[in-house]
This record gives sequence, C-alpha cells and structure tokens, in this order.
Amino acid sequence: MAGWFVSSIVMGIIRTLKRAQNMAGAAQELGLKFTAWMGPESAPRFGTELFQSGSAGGCHDVMTGNFAGLDVQVFDYSRNTGVPGYSTDTARTVAVTVAQTVAVYTQNVDLPAFTLEAASFAGKIVDAIQHQKVDLDSAPDFSRQYAVHGVEKDRIRSLFNDRLVSFLGGLDRSHGWHIEGAGKALVLYRYGRRVKPAELRDFLQETSTIAQSFFAYAGAKAASVVAEQDPGKGPSHGKWSVSVKVGGF
Repeated sequence: MAGWFVSSIVMGIIRTLKRAQNMAGAAQELGLKFTAWMGPESAPRFGTELFQSGSAGGCHDVMTGNFAGLDVQVFDYSRNTGVPGYSTDTARTVAVTVAQTVAVYTQNVDLPAFTLEAASFAGKIVDAIQHQKVDLDSAPDFSRQYAVHGVEKDRIRSLFNDRLVSFLGGLDRSHGWHIEGAGKALVLYRYGRRVKPAELRDFLQETSTIAQSFFAYAGAKAASVVAEQDPGKGPSHGKWSVSVKVGGF
C-alpha cells in the first residue's frame, strides 16, 4: 500500500514536470513569457467568483503577454472546495481539488463583478441560498439557457445589453464556457478542464475572439468613443487612436 502511494506521487510529479516542459515550448512559440509555478501568495488574483470561493492551490504553467492585440494571462488554476459527503452515519464535507486552464484578458474598462455559466439544477439551488441571480427580463430565452450572478444587479443588467446577449447566446453551449468579469479583467475557462499544450493556440484563439467581442459589445448603450488626433496633423492625415469608455460603471 505504501509503495503504491509513493509510486503515485512520483508519477504525478513526472506528469507535472512533463506538462510544464511542453507548455513552456507552446508559450515560446506564441511569444508568451512562461513561469512554471506561482504559489498562492504570489499567484495572480482577480475579483471574480473563481478566485474568491474555496482556497487557492496556486497557479501552474503561467503565461503572460499579448495575443490578438489583447493583454492576456493564461495558467492552470487549482482551488480546494468542499462538497457534501457522507460516512456511514454522519454527514461530512469532502475536500475536492478542481483544476482548470484559465485565460484572463484585460482592458481599460470597469466591469461589475459577475459570473455567467450554463443554467443548471445545482445553480438554482445556489441561487435560492445566495440570491445573486440577475434576471434579464428583456432576454427570457437567454435566461433559460444561462445563469448570470452578481451583487450589483443594476450594473450587470446594464452591461448585458441586447447586442452582448445576442453574441453570448450564439456561443456553442457544448463548449461549457464559464465567463466572469470584475474591474479590468475578463476571465474565461471550462470548469475542471485543462488545455493540452498542443491545443493552447486554439484555446487562445477562441477565448480572445470571445473577449474581443465581449469588450466591444459590453455597455454599448452607455459607451462613448473618444477619438484623439495626434497634434499637428490634419484630419485627413492624422493618426487616430480610439478608446472605449464604458459609462455608468
């Protein structure tokens, strides 16, 4: 029994090191900076549900840089959560470690803290306890497929305008995306799923496409576009930079 336990630990370490090696190679191909491990005290933290619930187990295979014109951090994030379990005579809580590959894109916006996930029976139970579900009365079909949660409900309703809801409703539900936001950060992941090194580029292409559209549609009703012309240049020859400021957030 002891030999099997030691053997499983050694095999786990070997798999971790092999994955880190392969992810480092994939990161280099994409021009991303790679760090094999960040402990809970130094790991990136964001104000979304994923990073607030449970206890953090740190980040593996952390990659930072720019992809598709967006600042991004990609990493394997694990957290320890408690789930109900039972012994023969008493109820108890069982600690479970869940790991997933997470992509975090940042923009100069101020998003309310929210969580978007596919609607589920378990989610309804949580809603009944926490009372954080945000009802989008203007999009009943979307609300039947997805659950949106957050404390600042009015700000979240303003964020989820018709264009953003239409875009999100068109995503392939079979991919199981969890989308969270807070402040400047938009967090995307599939719960409990890690990306293989060979799939990293595809993962970034898909998540960056979602992030670009999300930032473009977010707060469209209240957004103002500010065009700043380089000084000393005429309107037909000047270089224009456009920034989107999300009003009301």
